[in-house]
Amino acid sequence: MFSAVVASYTYKCECILSLWMSRHESECSHKNIMNVFERIYKTVTI
Repeated sequence: MFSAVVASYTYKCECILSLWMSRHESECSHKNIMNVFERIYKTVTI
């Protein structure tokens, strides 16, 4: 479970960095970032 949280955080950071640098915007939208946040929240709270 812990590794899943780390993977989610890593993905989230890469996602935000990609958006920040205006790369891969189509595959890493705001909606995708929100989905990752939601997944992390569920993983942490369960």
